[in-house]
Amino acid sequence: MATCCPTFAQVSVEPDTPVAPQELTMRLGEIQLEGQIRAVDPVQKTLTLDVTSFTLPSGKANQLAATKPKVVLLDEHTLLHVRGGLKQSVTLADLTALGDGIFAAVVGKDLGSDKALPAREVAVWDRIEAGLYRFKDKAAPDNQGGGDASEANPADADDDALDEPATPPMSNIFPYGSFEEVDEQGTPAGWAFSDHEHMKVMEEGGNHFLRIISPAGLDGKITIFLSVPVRFKLNPSWQKIRIYARMRATQLHLGSNSWETARLVPEFQDAGGNRVGPYQPVIELKKDSDWVSQMIEIEVVPGATYLRLSAESFASGIIDYDDIRVEPNSPLPAHRWRKSFPEGNFETPDAQGNLLGWKPSDPKLYQVMEENGNHFLRINNLPNATGQFSHFVSAPCRFKLDPHWKKLRIRVRMRASHLKIGVNPWEDARLALVFEDALGRHIEPWTAVPSIKHDTDWVNLEQMQDITPGSVYLTLSPEMQGSSGVVDYDDIRFDPIG
Repeated sequence: MATCCPTFAQVSVEPDTPVAPQELTMRLGEIQLEGQIRAVDPVQKTLTLDVTSFTLPSGKANQLAATKPKVVLLDEHTLLHVRGGLKQSVTLADLTALGDGIFAAVVGKDLGSDKALPAREVAVWDRIEAGLYRFKDKAAPDNQGGGDASEANPADADDDALDEPATPPMSNIFPYGSFEEVDEQGTPAGWAFSDHEHMKVMEEGGNHFLRIISPAGLDGKITIFLSVPVRFKLNPSWQKIRIYARMRATQLHLGSNSWETARLVPEFQDAGGNRVGPYQPVIELKKDSDWVSQMIEIEVVPGATYLRLSAESFASGIIDYDDIRVEPNSPLPAHRWRKSFPEGNFETPDAQGNLLGWKPSDPKLYQVMEENGNHFLRINNLPNATGQFSHFVSAPCRFKLDPHWKKLRIRVRMRASHLKIGVNPWEDARLALVFEDALGRHIEPWTAVPSIKHDTDWVNLEQMQDITPGSVYLTLSPEMQGSSGVVDYDDIRFDPIG
């Protein structure tokens, strides 16, 4: 463990740190288009793209309700490559056999809707397999900079270890999340406004977004419940969806119940519009915040015909929503295993200053602590004045498994105080282990886990674990189930054994 290190607020990138080239970066006056290639003319050096979405230099992404054709011009300076691999070049001739479909992301100067787009960069793919963009027999590497030593031995690489991007690539199937199309009454396309006084489409710097103004009574709580719903049909092939949204809140005052927040609520419905399946996780804000991006993953409920999304507030204040996207059957975000296993020592945050890899279900209960220069993770789940506590808190982090691995050594240090466990065997403090298939679904059986059931000083826990056949991922999660108290975690890691 490091004995001296910067605090999370002090972490910075040295100015002389070399930066790998990034694909699909936009310059002033440029635009990014994404869609499926309809036709290619190698002689004229053009391709026709059926555009499904476009992105502005500001990062604002817009999904089109219907595809629009766009002619793209290429020349000797155009960078044409497999998406995700800048060094894997292709030619226009490679694109002429369209087969079952070739997709492209194009960056170039925007000359107007009626003019061809001169492309500076074109990234193509015909499928995504195991989280990698592929084109014909080529697979893009995990890193944006192309092949290097870390590809040959990824376990030794300490670059960004996330296999999947934090933002969705192009497969957004929800056309109403940008709020750029508004009718004469001021209602955004697809959504239902019931109260134009408290539901509005706002504009800042050319960008449009949804605003809910939730009035407060004398006690600060809401006086009316406000909901802006939209519904669209599901494709039967979708088994899991990922929902993205940006939210912002000011003057937010929560209700007395845990669900009285500002939130985006997904609900699966049958053909008659009735809810099917359990209540789903939500994207929410519980305090004033500038724009913050969030994502949830949920499995499509069998028998569901529609997905209903509702921007709603059980809290008073001003709540803004934008860039809502839905991505079906998307590659799961997963971290690459590294020998240094930096996720497990809590010494270094991610680029946003948050926990590296771990995604707390309730961030206010998780905190990185420091003792004598050493950092560790703490769950503070003590009961409140009325004896209430969170009965399930977790902070999962998913890792990609090498298909050649057969067995793992799992290690963690844990410490607990004021720990009170539940009556069931699983109601304790633990490091949960979940083996998952390619879609992130748990593979039976449940495995034994490192856990503690009473107060203790630091204790080292270790176990050997066979990898369940068919597993693609392993998700680790410091969590408490049906238990209260203060639990500390450090030196979490796993290592392949054979």
